[in-house]
Amino acid sequence: MIFIMLGPSGCGKGTQANKLAEKIGSPVVSSGEFLRRLALAGDPRALKAKEFTDRGEWSPFEIITSIVKSELDVLDLSKGLVMDGTPRTVDQVPWLDEYFKSRGFEITKVIHLETALAESFKRIRGRIADDTVVGKVRSDDTDGAIRARFNSYTTTIQPIKDYYQKQGKLVLVNNQQPIEDVHREICQKL
Repeated sequence: MIFIMLGPSGCGKGTQANKLAEKIGSPVVSSGEFLRRLALAGDPRALKAKEFTDRGEWSPFEIITSIVKSELDVLDLSKGLVMDGTPRTVDQVPWLDEYFKSRGFEITKVIHLETALAESFKRIRGRIADDTVVGKVRSDDTDGAIRARFNSYTTTIQPIKDYYQKQGKLVLVNNQQPIEDVHREICQKL
């Protein structure tokens, strides 16, 4: 079972991806977390991607697919997988399908966390406040970068949702409720 968790920045994709992965006993691949880790380690691809994410833009296709592929290549997909935040652009969709097909798997369901952008913005501001206390603020959590990410998301998400809807794989989840209720709805709809 391969699940993809999508939604706007700050909506709680990581939280829900981790809860689902724990329930099914699979790993989680978070392209954002992986990019941040690689950038801290000085990986040239991740540093280039960071230039885009710090401005609130999606990383170029070649960079993100190279990084995601290197992370996926080392996983045993027979245990299942929950992907957090990939694909972000419509050109990543067929690439991801082909990647899994080449490994003998296919995407089971794509979960979209339906979230008002105002709610996502509020959650990001809360995360920034929490991160500031522990001295761990993300470089892409500036107001300008957050607004740019929302604009990028608004522009790119509908074609992605349409693609998976046509395949019968799209699951829409009301994300305007408590975390445990969102998780329960995800489990019920899967």
